[in-house]
Amino acid sequence: GAAGGGGGSGGGDGGGVGGDNTRAVLLHILADACGSVGAIVSSLAVRYRGWHWADPACSLCTSCLLIASAMPLVRRNAAVLMLATPDALVPQIASGALAGEVRREVERRLGTAPGGGG
Repeated sequence: GAAGGGGGSGGGDGGGVGGDNTRAVLLHILADACGSVGAIVSSLAVRYRGWHWADPACSLCTSCLLIASAMPLVRRNAAVLMLATPDALVPQIASGALAGEVRREVERRLGTAPGGGG
């Protein structure tokens, strides 16, 4: 996202831990702000218009907005917790393109790569 910016463990694409934490904090702030705006609007509607249905209507609208906003974050984090394969890697895994790269990385980390010494 545009608010991503600098470094950190999450990277700049918003897909890492830092990006999800930031998004969760922003959603929390949005929830507080929407709740406050809804309370003000509904209290004004009840006081000056006599619309007693405005309070539950504003609460319902706020809840729906926040649930819709939070679902992508919940889905992404649930997939991480369920150890799902990232969508971007599925075609590479299916084609076997990652096999050699994974083997080389394991050998590099173990110090058993050809010519790697150790």
